[in-house]
Amino acid sequence: MRIWKPIPNFFAGVLLLFLSTLPPCIDAQSGAKFLVTVENTSQDLIPIAWTPGLWYLGNQPDPLFVPDSPILTNGLEALAEDGNPTPLHQSLGDSSGTFGSSLINPGQTVSFEIIAVPGEELSIASKLAQSNDVFVSNDQPVALFDSSDEPLPLINASASLRLWDAGTEANQSPLQGPDQPPRQSGPDTGAEEGSLRIFSDSTRAMPRVSQFLDFAVVQSGGSFDIEVLNITDSPIEGISNIPTGFWALTNEQHRFFESGATATSSLEDFAEDGNEASTIATLTGDPDVGATGSVNPVSGTTQFTVTPTPEFGYFNLAFFVSAGNDMFIAAESPIALTSGGSLIPAETVRQSLLSQLQVWDAGTEANQSLGLGGNQALRQTFPGQGPTDPISFVRAYLDAGNDLSGPLIPDTLNVAIAQTPGELQFRIDRFSQSSDTSFLLSPLIVIRHTTGTPLLDIWPAAYAQWFELGNSSSLEAELENLPNVISVDIVNATLPGGDIFEFQLSQFSSGVEYLSLASALVPSNDSFVALPLEGVALTDSGGSLRPVSDLESEFTLGLRTWDAGTEANEPGGIGVHQLALSGSTGGSLEGNGLVRLVDDPVWVYPSPADAIQIQIQFIDTIVFKDGFE
Repeated sequence: MRIWKPIPNFFAGVLLLFLSTLPPCIDAQSGAKFLVTVENTSQDLIPIAWTPGLWYLGNQPDPLFVPDSPILTNGLEALAEDGNPTPLHQSLGDSSGTFGSSLINPGQTVSFEIIAVPGEELSIASKLAQSNDVFVSNDQPVALFDSSDEPLPLINASASLRLWDAGTEANQSPLQGPDQPPRQSGPDTGAEEGSLRIFSDSTRAMPRVSQFLDFAVVQSGGSFDIEVLNITDSPIEGISNIPTGFWALTNEQHRFFESGATATSSLEDFAEDGNEASTIATLTGDPDVGATGSVNPVSGTTQFTVTPTPEFGYFNLAFFVSAGNDMFIAAESPIALTSGGSLIPAETVRQSLLSQLQVWDAGTEANQSLGLGGNQALRQTFPGQGPTDPISFVRAYLDAGNDLSGPLIPDTLNVAIAQTPGELQFRIDRFSQSSDTSFLLSPLIVIRHTTGTPLLDIWPAAYAQWFELGNSSSLEAELENLPNVISVDIVNATLPGGDIFEFQLSQFSSGVEYLSLASALVPSNDSFVALPLEGVALTDSGGSLRPVSDLESEFTLGLRTWDAGTEANEPGGIGVHQLALSGSTGGSLEGNGLVRLVDDPVWVYPSPADAIQIQIQFIDTIVFKDGFE
C-alpha cells in the first residue's frame, strides 16, 4: 500500500539534510500536491449534471479503459451506467480516489487534493447523469510535471475531455430514458446493446430542435430574411411534423408564455390543435408586440422578414408540433435582433435560434406516444380531445413514458380464443384510435413447434429484412428450417391497416405443442409484438388441448412488445428510418459493444467543452518517505 505522509514544514529542512547522508538504498523522494477543481459549466436550457467521479494517478497510457475495445472488468461499468465510482476505486486501489458526494449540477464545483510524483499522470471519469452509459474522461492522461520533472503551476485539463460510450447498455434519449437514473428500477437495469429484449425505450422522447430544424438568416438593409430549413439527416421527419407556426416582433419584456405557469387559452389552442390564428389575433393587440405573422411549412410559407425598430428590437418564433398532444417549440425569452442601435450579425441570430428554441409541454393535455396517440391533432375526432395533463403547467418537454410497457391486452390488443373438437380459433383485434399507441401490425407470423425458442434461434440474421423491408418471407424460411418447428404460416389482416387477424389450428401433436406469434409494429425501427420466446403450450403432455381460459390468460399476460436490438430506436412513430407498410430506408445499429467516443445516430449529447471544466493547480512540494512521519 502506498501512503503519502506530509512532513511538517518546520522539520523539512532538517530531514532533507539527514536523508542526504543516508545510503542510496533509502531512496528519499519528493512529490507535489495539486488542487483539482471540477466545475459544471453547462448553460444548457435543459440542465446537465455530472455524477460523483473517480481520479487515478499512474503512468499507463489507458488506465481506465482501452478505446474501441470491450470494457475492462475494473468497475467502470458501474460508474458509466449508475454513477457509482466505488467499484472502480476499489479495483484501482490507493492510486485512485473518488470526488463528489452528490450530483454536480450547473454552476457547482467539487475540489479535491492529490499528491503525485514525477512520471505520474492524472485520469478522471464521471458519468453524464440521466444517460445510459455515457461518461466523460480524458482522451489521454493529463501530465502534471514538465520535462524537467518540475510541477506545472496551473493546468487546464478540459481540452482533453471527451464523452465516451461504455458500450454496455443500449442508449435512450438523454434525460428521457426509462432505464436511466433516477428512473430505472435499480442498478444495471438497461439492456445490452444489440440484444433481443422486451421493449423498454420511451415512446414519447423528443429530440432537440437543433436536430431537425435549421435556419437561414440573411441581413437585408434594416431587416432580416429568415427561412426555416429541414435537416435532411434528422432522426425525425422535420418540417412535415412542424406544420404551422408564427413569428412576432416584440420588445425585450414580451413573453409568449411563462415556464411554470398555467397555459393561456390561446397557447392551449395552439399547442393542442395548431390554431395559430387565435394566437396571432391575441398578439396583434398586445402593446409589447410590433408585428406578427404566420409560418406554414406545409403550404410552403417557410420564409418571412422581420424589421426591428428602436421600440421592437426582439422577436420570437413558435411552431406547433402535430406529433404531440400539447407540444410546441419556442424560446422562453425573445431573441435579440439589435444591440446598441445596430443590427446583430445574421449568424449570431441564427445561433440564438438554434440555442434558445426548445420543445415545450403546455401542460394542458396528457401525453401519448409521439405521432401515434389517438388524441393528437392528426388522429383526434374533434379539437381539444384528450384527458387533462396531470402536470398542469408549462414546462420543458421531457417525457420518459413508455406506452408499450407491460402486457398489450386489454389496452392495445384484444384476443379471443374459441375451441371446437380438435380445433382452436383465434382472433386478434388491434384498437386503432383508442390507444395511446396506435401502431399498425405487419402480417402475423404463426409458429407451431414442439420445443425450443424459434424466434430466438433465428435471431438476428433474419430480422434485418423483416424490419428494413417489411419482408417476412425470409423470417418464414429461416423458421421452417428449424428441427423443432412443425409449421409456419403468414396470416394477413382481414381488414386494411392490420386491424383484425383470424386463424385456426388443428391436427395437434401427440405431446406438448407450443404456439409462438410475431408481428412487426408499424411504424417502428425493430419492434414487434410476440408471446414469450418459448411460446404458449396449446396441448398437455398427453396431446390434449388445454382449457381456453388458461390459453387466454397466458395470452393476456404474455403478449408484449419486443425490441430486436438490430437498429437504433428513433422517436415514437416519427422516425425517418422506421418500418412503414411500404418499407423503410434503413437505420443505424444500436452500437458495437465497445468503449468508444459518443456518436449516437439518434440523440444529441452535450459537448464537454460546454458542460465541464477541470483546473489543476500546484499547491506545494511534499517531502515524504515511507516509514517516516
